[in-house]
Amino acid sequence: MSAPSFRPPMRAAASVARALSSAALTTLALFASGCLILSSSDHETPPQTAPYLISSAASPSQLQVVYIHEQDALDFGAAVLSEDHGVDVEIALYIDYGVRNSAGQPYRNHVYPFPVIEAGTMADGQRPFVRRWFLDSPSVTEGCHTLTMVASHAFDTDVCPVDLKDMSSLTWQLINCDPDDPSCPKSCPELACAASKCPSCADFNPGGEAP
Repeated sequence: MSAPSFRPPMRAAASVARALSSAALTTLALFASGCLILSSSDHETPPQTAPYLISSAASPSQLQVVYIHEQDALDFGAAVLSEDHGVDVEIALYIDYGVRNSAGQPYRNHVYPFPVIEAGTMADGQRPFVRRWFLDSPSVTEGCHTLTMVASHAFDTDVCPVDLKDMSSLTWQLINCDPDDPSCPKSCPELACAASKCPSCADFNPGGEAP
């Protein structure tokens, strides 16, 4: 009868070491190649974010006064950055936001609806857009005004964002007079209520914050 074969302990240990070394190298290769299989939680869809208007992309620049004397229409643009979950971004314009109108709303007038911004993702980066405002509003009287652009995923019947945490805004200073007229102002004062609390969409939705 032949003796049972066996592997000397030193050879067995060397074999195990080679197997462990091979496994370690395989793991490192997966890390280097980006092929490491992650858990399902690492592939979850990112949460929806508020649409953020990029001020540096504002057109015209917010740093300049916009004269609207005898203008029929003006283009206002910016760029939006957001995770939308397939919901388009809506745009509204407020004329003199912070000045209550006869209906009690916190703006002199509004321009809404505007063409929407197609839904996107944060991976898309900044999505530039331009919207045209036709100056046919009787509320844009001679003198100083503001134009506030608000982006949100939904507006209510008062043309305020449904969720005041789901929004951002940009504001331009408008002057309706002939810039060549010496009496035409070169700048406008802040709203009289700015030192305290101006009317805002938060008055209609106490659960949020004003733009």
